Amino acid sequence: MKHVAFWIAFLWVTILIHIICGKFVNKQADALCPTIQLEGLQFNQSQHQHVETSGFDLVQSFSLTLSTSRSKASQAPPFIRMGRKLLVSPTQQIFPRGLPAKFTFVTIFRLKRATRKEHWHLWQITDQSGGVQVSISINGSRKLVEFSAIGSSGNRLHLTFKKRELGSLFDRHWHKLSINVQSGSVSLYKDCKLVDSRHSEEIGNIDIYGKTTIGVRVSDGTPVDFDLQQIMIYCNPQLIELETCCGMSGGQCSSEDGFSDAKVTSNNLLRQTSPQSKLETDSQKGTTWTAPGKGGKDTSSPSGEKGEKGDLGQTGPRGFPGRDGLKGDPGVPGLPGPRGEKGDMGPPGPPGFSVSFWDLVLLWAKWKC
Repeated sequence: MKHVAFWIAFLWVTILIHIICGKFVNKQADALCPTIQLEGLQFNQSQHQHVETSGFDLVQSFSLTLSTSRSKASQAPPFIRMGRKLLVSPTQQIFPRGLPAKFTFVTIFRLKRATRKEHWHLWQITDQSGGVQVSISINGSRKLVEFSAIGSSGNRLHLTFKKRELGSLFDRHWHKLSINVQSGSVSLYKDCKLVDSRHSEEIGNIDIYGKTTIGVRVSDGTPVDFDLQQIMIYCNPQLIELETCCGMSGGQCSSEDGFSDAKVTSNNLLRQTSPQSKLETDSQKGTTWTAPGKGGKDTSSPSGEKGEKGDLGQTGPRGFPGRDGLKGDPGVPGLPGPRGEKGDMGPPGPPGFSVSFWDLVLLWAKWKC
Protein backbone atom coordinates (compact mmCIF):
# COMPACT_ATOMS: atom_id res chain seq x y z
CA MET A 1 0.00 0.00 0.00
CA LYS A 2 2.85 2.38 0.72
CA HIS A 3 4.22 1.87 -2.80
CA VAL A 4 0.79 2.45 -4.33
CA ALA A 5 0.31 5.66 -2.33
CA PHE A 6 3.78 6.83 -3.33
CA TRP A 7 3.14 6.34 -7.05
CA ILE A 8 -0.26 8.03 -6.85
CA ALA A 9 1.31 11.04 -5.13
CA PHE A 10 4.13 11.09 -7.69
CA LEU A 11 1.60 11.03 -10.55
CA TRP A 12 -0.37 13.98 -9.12
CA VAL A 13 2.80 16.01 -8.60
CA THR A 14 3.84 15.33 -12.22
CA ILE A 15 0.45 16.45 -13.54
CA LEU A 16 0.55 19.63 -11.45
CA ILE A 17 4.05 20.44 -12.70
CA HIS A 18 2.93 20.07 -16.32
CA ILE A 19 -0.15 22.25 -15.72
CA ILE A 20 1.86 24.97 -13.98
CA CYS A 21 4.63 24.90 -16.59
CA GLY A 22 2.11 24.92 -19.43
CA LYS A 23 0.40 28.00 -18.05
CA PHE A 24 3.77 29.67 -17.55
CA VAL A 25 4.84 28.96 -21.13
CA ASN A 26 1.54 30.22 -22.53
CA LYS A 27 1.78 33.41 -20.49
CA GLN A 28 5.38 33.86 -21.57
CA ALA A 29 4.41 33.44 -25.26
CA ASP A 30 1.51 35.88 -24.88
CA ALA A 31 3.83 38.37 -23.18
CA LEU A 32 6.09 38.45 -26.24
CA CYS A 33 3.39 39.83 -28.53
CA PRO A 34 1.08 42.81 -27.98
CA THR A 35 -2.57 42.85 -29.04
CA ILE A 36 -3.31 44.37 -32.45
CA GLN A 37 -6.56 45.06 -34.31
CA LEU A 38 -7.09 43.90 -37.89
CA GLU A 39 -9.86 44.41 -40.41
CA GLY A 40 -12.32 41.53 -40.30
CA LEU A 41 -12.38 41.25 -44.10
CA GLN A 42 -8.84 39.90 -43.96
CA PHE A 43 -10.08 36.59 -42.57
CA ASN A 44 -12.50 33.91 -43.67
CA GLN A 45 -15.49 33.11 -41.46
CA SER A 46 -15.25 36.52 -39.77
CA GLN A 47 -18.47 38.51 -39.31
CA HIS A 48 -16.81 41.39 -37.44
CA GLN A 49 -15.42 44.61 -38.85
CA HIS A 50 -12.34 44.36 -36.63
CA VAL A 51 -10.56 41.31 -35.25
CA GLU A 52 -8.15 41.25 -32.30
CA THR A 53 -5.05 39.07 -32.33
CA SER A 54 -1.46 39.17 -31.05
CA GLY A 55 1.38 40.37 -33.22
CA PHE A 56 3.28 43.36 -34.56
CA ASP A 57 2.12 45.96 -37.08
CA LEU A 58 5.40 47.28 -38.50
CA VAL A 59 3.63 50.12 -40.31
CA GLN A 60 2.61 51.50 -36.92
CA SER A 61 5.90 50.55 -35.26
CA PHE A 62 7.87 52.62 -37.79
CA SER A 63 5.25 55.44 -37.74
CA LEU A 64 4.60 55.14 -41.48
CA THR A 65 1.73 57.08 -43.05
CA LEU A 66 -0.54 55.59 -45.71
CA SER A 67 -1.43 57.92 -48.56
CA THR A 68 -4.12 57.65 -51.24
CA SER A 69 -3.88 58.33 -54.97
CA ARG A 70 -4.33 61.94 -56.09
CA SER A 71 -6.72 60.87 -58.82
CA LYS A 72 -10.35 60.95 -57.64
CA ALA A 73 -11.33 58.28 -60.18
CA SER A 74 -8.66 55.90 -58.88
CA GLN A 75 -9.83 53.19 -56.47
CA ALA A 76 -6.30 52.16 -55.47
CA PRO A 77 -5.93 51.35 -51.76
CA PRO A 78 -3.79 53.58 -49.52
CA PHE A 79 -0.08 52.76 -49.65
CA ILE A 80 3.36 54.00 -48.63
CA ARG A 81 6.06 55.05 -51.09
CA MET A 82 9.21 53.44 -49.74
CA GLY A 83 12.81 54.38 -50.50
CA ARG A 84 12.76 58.07 -49.58
CA LYS A 85 14.52 57.47 -46.26
CA LEU A 86 16.26 54.63 -44.43
CA LEU A 87 13.85 52.74 -42.16
CA VAL A 88 15.94 51.46 -39.25
CA SER A 89 14.98 51.22 -35.58
CA PRO A 90 16.38 49.62 -32.42
CA THR A 91 14.95 46.12 -32.19
CA GLN A 92 14.04 46.68 -28.55
CA GLN A 93 11.53 49.33 -29.62
CA ILE A 94 9.89 47.04 -32.21
CA PHE A 95 10.13 43.70 -30.38
CA PRO A 96 10.65 44.62 -26.70
CA ARG A 97 10.56 41.01 -25.48
CA GLY A 98 11.87 39.33 -28.60
CA LEU A 99 10.27 37.33 -31.40
CA PRO A 100 8.33 34.07 -30.88
CA ALA A 101 9.69 30.84 -32.36
CA LYS A 102 6.47 30.41 -34.36
CA PHE A 103 5.02 33.31 -36.34
CA THR A 104 3.63 34.40 -39.71
CA PHE A 105 5.08 37.30 -41.70
CA VAL A 106 2.55 38.95 -44.06
CA THR A 107 3.13 41.88 -46.41
CA ILE A 108 1.48 43.47 -49.46
CA PHE A 109 3.86 45.34 -51.74
CA ARG A 110 4.46 46.41 -55.34
CA LEU A 111 7.84 46.67 -57.05
CA LYS A 112 9.01 49.58 -59.18
CA ARG A 113 10.61 49.24 -62.61
CA ALA A 114 14.07 50.08 -61.22
CA THR A 115 13.68 47.62 -58.33
CA ARG A 116 12.58 44.53 -60.25
CA LYS A 117 16.14 43.16 -60.48
CA GLU A 118 17.44 44.37 -57.13
CA HIS A 119 18.62 42.09 -54.31
CA TRP A 120 17.25 43.53 -51.07
CA HIS A 121 16.00 42.76 -47.57
CA LEU A 122 12.25 43.15 -47.26
CA TRP A 123 12.61 42.76 -43.46
CA GLN A 124 15.74 42.19 -41.41
CA ILE A 125 16.80 41.92 -37.77
CA THR A 126 20.53 42.17 -36.97
CA ASP A 127 22.44 41.76 -33.70
CA GLN A 128 24.73 44.34 -32.10
CA SER A 129 27.65 43.35 -34.36
CA GLY A 130 25.54 43.50 -37.55
CA GLY A 131 25.03 39.74 -37.92
CA VAL A 132 21.71 38.65 -39.42
CA GLN A 133 19.24 37.25 -36.87
CA VAL A 134 16.16 36.99 -39.12
CA SER A 135 15.67 38.24 -42.67
CA ILE A 136 13.35 37.87 -45.65
CA SER A 137 15.09 38.87 -48.89
CA ILE A 138 13.93 39.41 -52.47
CA ASN A 139 16.35 38.56 -55.29
CA GLY A 140 15.02 40.13 -58.48
CA SER A 141 17.82 38.99 -60.81
CA ARG A 142 17.23 35.33 -59.88
CA LYS A 143 13.47 35.70 -59.17
CA LEU A 144 13.54 34.01 -55.77
CA VAL A 145 12.77 34.67 -52.10
CA GLU A 146 15.20 33.90 -49.27
CA PHE A 147 14.56 33.27 -45.57
CA SER A 148 17.47 33.42 -43.12
CA ALA A 149 17.52 32.93 -39.35
CA ILE A 150 19.54 31.55 -36.45
CA GLY A 151 18.30 28.12 -35.37
CA SER A 152 17.73 27.05 -31.78
CA SER A 153 20.96 25.01 -32.03
CA GLY A 154 22.93 28.13 -32.99
CA ASN A 155 23.34 27.11 -36.64
CA ARG A 156 22.54 29.59 -39.39
CA LEU A 157 19.46 28.69 -41.45
CA HIS A 158 19.16 29.81 -45.08
CA LEU A 159 16.20 28.66 -47.18
CA THR A 160 15.78 29.59 -50.84
CA PHE A 161 12.35 29.56 -52.49
CA LYS A 162 12.58 29.50 -56.29
CA LYS A 163 9.38 28.42 -58.01
CA ARG A 164 7.67 29.30 -61.27
CA GLU A 165 4.77 30.83 -59.32
CA LEU A 166 7.12 33.50 -57.92
CA GLY A 167 7.80 34.94 -61.38
CA SER A 168 4.75 37.20 -61.25
CA LEU A 169 6.00 38.70 -57.98
CA PHE A 170 8.22 40.97 -60.08
CA ASP A 171 5.59 42.30 -62.53
CA ARG A 172 5.00 45.69 -60.82
CA HIS A 173 1.53 44.73 -59.55
CA TRP A 174 0.31 44.35 -55.96
CA HIS A 175 1.11 40.99 -54.39
CA LYS A 176 0.70 39.47 -50.95
CA LEU A 177 3.73 37.54 -49.69
CA SER A 178 3.55 35.47 -46.52
CA ILE A 179 6.14 33.39 -44.66
CA ASN A 180 4.79 30.90 -42.11
CA VAL A 181 7.41 29.78 -39.56
CA GLN A 182 6.68 26.63 -37.56
CA SER A 183 8.85 24.46 -35.31
CA GLY A 184 9.67 22.01 -38.11
CA SER A 185 9.00 23.89 -41.35
CA VAL A 186 8.97 27.23 -43.15
CA SER A 187 6.26 27.78 -45.79
CA LEU A 188 5.89 30.51 -48.42
CA TYR A 189 2.54 31.80 -49.72
CA LYS A 190 1.96 34.20 -52.62
CA ASP A 191 -1.43 35.82 -53.21
CA CYS A 192 -3.14 33.45 -50.75
CA LYS A 193 -1.74 30.34 -52.44
CA LEU A 194 0.84 28.01 -50.96
CA VAL A 195 3.97 27.98 -53.16
CA ASP A 196 6.46 25.82 -51.27
CA SER A 197 7.30 24.43 -47.83
CA ARG A 198 10.70 23.42 -46.48
CA HIS A 199 11.83 21.40 -43.47
CA SER A 200 13.69 23.48 -40.88
CA GLU A 201 14.62 23.45 -37.24
CA GLU A 202 12.99 25.87 -34.79
CA ILE A 203 14.48 29.36 -34.84
CA GLY A 204 16.28 30.67 -31.77
CA ASN A 205 15.92 33.82 -29.70
CA ILE A 206 16.89 37.14 -31.25
CA ASP A 207 19.19 39.83 -29.87
CA ILE A 208 16.82 42.66 -28.96
CA TYR A 209 19.72 45.12 -28.66
CA GLY A 210 20.41 45.10 -32.41
CA LYS A 211 18.65 46.84 -35.31
CA THR A 212 15.48 46.18 -37.34
CA THR A 213 15.24 47.48 -40.91
CA ILE A 214 12.70 47.44 -43.75
CA GLY A 215 13.49 47.65 -47.47
CA VAL A 216 17.30 47.93 -47.71
CA ARG A 217 19.74 46.65 -50.33
CA VAL A 218 21.87 43.65 -49.52
CA SER A 219 24.97 45.23 -51.07
CA ASP A 220 25.17 48.57 -49.24
CA GLY A 221 22.16 48.88 -46.90
CA THR A 222 20.61 51.81 -48.78
CA PRO A 223 16.78 52.13 -49.07
CA VAL A 224 14.94 50.49 -51.98
CA ASP A 225 12.09 52.05 -53.99
CA PHE A 226 8.82 50.11 -53.73
CA ASP A 227 5.21 50.62 -52.65
CA LEU A 228 3.91 49.08 -49.43
CA GLN A 229 0.37 48.50 -48.15
CA GLN A 230 0.94 46.22 -45.20
CA ILE A 231 3.72 44.51 -43.27
CA MET A 232 2.73 42.51 -40.18
CA ILE A 233 3.80 39.62 -37.99
CA TYR A 234 1.18 37.34 -36.45
CA CYS A 235 2.26 35.48 -33.33
CA ASN A 236 -0.46 32.91 -34.04
CA PRO A 237 0.88 30.97 -37.06
CA GLN A 238 -2.55 29.38 -37.65
CA LEU A 239 -3.97 32.69 -38.89
CA ILE A 240 -2.35 32.08 -42.25
CA GLU A 241 -4.98 29.41 -42.88
CA LEU A 242 -7.75 32.02 -42.47
CA GLU A 243 -6.42 35.13 -44.19
CA THR A 244 -7.74 36.21 -47.59
CA CYS A 245 -6.66 38.58 -50.35
CA CYS A 246 -9.51 41.06 -49.80
CA GLY A 247 -7.13 43.94 -49.14
CA MET A 248 -5.55 43.66 -52.58
CA SER A 249 -6.64 45.41 -55.74
CA GLY A 250 -9.01 43.06 -57.56
CA GLY A 251 -8.86 40.52 -54.76
CA GLN A 252 -11.87 38.35 -53.92
CA CYS A 253 -13.28 37.95 -50.42
CA SER A 254 -14.83 34.52 -50.81
CA SER A 255 -13.49 31.58 -48.86
CA GLU A 256 -12.23 30.05 -52.09
CA ASP A 257 -9.44 32.62 -52.19
CA GLY A 258 -8.33 32.13 -48.60
CA PHE A 259 -5.37 30.21 -47.31
CA SER A 260 -7.64 27.72 -45.57
CA ASP A 261 -9.10 26.48 -48.86
CA ALA A 262 -5.83 26.15 -50.74
CA LYS A 263 -5.71 22.90 -52.69
CA VAL A 264 -2.27 22.12 -51.27
CA THR A 265 -1.36 22.61 -47.61
CA SER A 266 2.11 22.96 -46.13
CA ASN A 267 1.91 19.51 -44.55
CA ASN A 268 1.12 17.53 -47.69
CA LEU A 269 3.46 19.69 -49.80
CA LEU A 270 6.34 18.35 -47.70
CA ARG A 271 5.23 14.90 -48.85
CA GLN A 272 4.97 15.81 -52.52
CA THR A 273 4.24 13.02 -54.95
CA SER A 274 5.97 12.45 -58.25
CA PRO A 275 4.89 14.29 -61.45
CA GLN A 276 3.51 11.00 -62.81
CA SER A 277 1.19 10.53 -59.82
CA LYS A 278 0.07 14.16 -60.19
CA LEU A 279 -0.82 13.50 -63.82
CA GLU A 280 -2.79 10.41 -62.83
CA THR A 281 -4.65 12.37 -60.13
CA ASP A 282 -5.57 15.12 -62.61
CA SER A 283 -6.74 12.49 -65.07
CA GLN A 284 -9.04 11.01 -62.42
CA LYS A 285 -10.49 14.47 -61.79
CA GLY A 286 -11.19 14.89 -65.50
CA THR A 287 -8.54 17.56 -66.18
CA THR A 288 -7.82 17.97 -69.90
CA TRP A 289 -4.19 18.50 -70.91
CA THR A 290 -3.67 20.47 -74.14
CA ALA A 291 -0.36 20.63 -75.97
CA PRO A 292 1.06 24.15 -76.45
CA GLY A 293 -0.03 25.71 -79.73
CA LYS A 294 -2.80 23.16 -80.36
CA GLY A 295 -5.70 25.15 -78.93
CA GLY A 296 -7.91 27.49 -80.92
CA LYS A 297 -7.42 31.24 -80.98
CA ASP A 298 -9.76 33.21 -78.75
CA THR A 299 -11.09 36.18 -80.71
CA SER A 300 -13.73 37.20 -78.16
CA SER A 301 -11.34 39.13 -75.90
CA PRO A 302 -9.39 42.30 -76.82
CA SER A 303 -5.66 42.14 -77.35
CA GLY A 304 -3.50 42.83 -74.33
CA GLU A 305 -0.91 45.56 -74.01
CA LYS A 306 2.60 45.02 -75.28
CA GLY A 307 4.71 43.39 -72.59
CA GLU A 308 8.03 44.63 -71.29
CA LYS A 309 11.32 43.52 -72.75
CA GLY A 310 12.28 40.12 -71.41
CA ASP A 311 15.39 39.30 -69.43
CA LEU A 312 18.61 38.18 -71.06
CA GLY A 313 18.44 34.49 -71.98
CA GLN A 314 20.76 31.79 -70.71
CA THR A 315 24.11 31.10 -72.37
CA GLY A 316 23.76 28.65 -75.26
CA PRO A 317 25.67 25.36 -75.68
CA ARG A 318 29.28 25.30 -76.87
CA GLY A 319 29.65 25.43 -80.69
CA PHE A 320 31.47 23.02 -83.02
CA PRO A 321 35.22 23.50 -83.74
CA GLY A 322 36.02 25.70 -86.78
CA ARG A 323 37.82 24.60 -89.99
CA ASP A 324 41.63 24.68 -90.37
CA GLY A 325 43.05 28.03 -91.50
CA LEU A 326 45.41 28.81 -94.44
CA LYS A 327 49.19 28.29 -94.22
CA GLY A 328 50.91 31.36 -92.81
CA ASP A 329 53.90 33.33 -94.27
CA PRO A 330 57.51 32.36 -93.34
CA GLY A 331 58.61 33.80 -90.07
CA VAL A 332 61.46 36.29 -89.43
CA PRO A 333 64.94 34.63 -88.96
CA GLY A 334 65.78 34.19 -85.36
CA LEU A 335 68.70 35.74 -83.45
CA PRO A 336 72.09 33.86 -83.16
CA GLY A 337 72.05 31.39 -80.36
CA PRO A 338 74.41 31.52 -77.35
CA ARG A 339 77.97 30.00 -77.53
CA GLY A 340 77.87 26.30 -76.88
CA GLU A 341 79.79 24.39 -74.21
CA LYS A 342 83.29 22.87 -74.78
CA GLY A 343 83.01 19.56 -76.58
CA ASP A 344 84.42 16.19 -75.54
CA MET A 345 87.96 14.96 -76.56
CA GLY A 346 88.02 13.27 -79.95
CA PRO A 347 89.26 9.68 -80.63
CA PRO A 348 93.06 9.02 -81.23
CA GLY A 349 94.32 9.57 -84.85
CA PRO A 350 95.99 6.90 -87.10
CA PRO A 351 99.76 6.09 -86.50
CA GLY A 352 102.30 8.39 -88.35
CA PHE A 353 105.35 7.41 -90.60
CA SER A 354 109.14 8.13 -90.10
CA VAL A 355 111.36 10.15 -92.57
CA SER A 356 115.21 9.77 -92.63
CA PHE A 357 117.78 12.56 -93.18
CA TRP A 358 118.74 11.34 -96.65
CA ASP A 359 115.11 11.30 -97.73
CA LEU A 360 114.89 14.96 -96.82
CA VAL A 361 118.09 15.74 -98.80
CA LEU A 362 116.71 13.93 -101.86
CA LEU A 363 113.42 15.81 -101.70
CA TRP A 364 115.25 19.16 -101.37
CA ALA A 365 117.41 18.38 -104.41
CA LYS A 366 114.36 17.54 -106.49
CA TRP A 367 112.73 20.78 -105.46
CA LYS A 368 115.82 22.83 -106.48
CA CYS A 369 116.12 21.15 -109.86
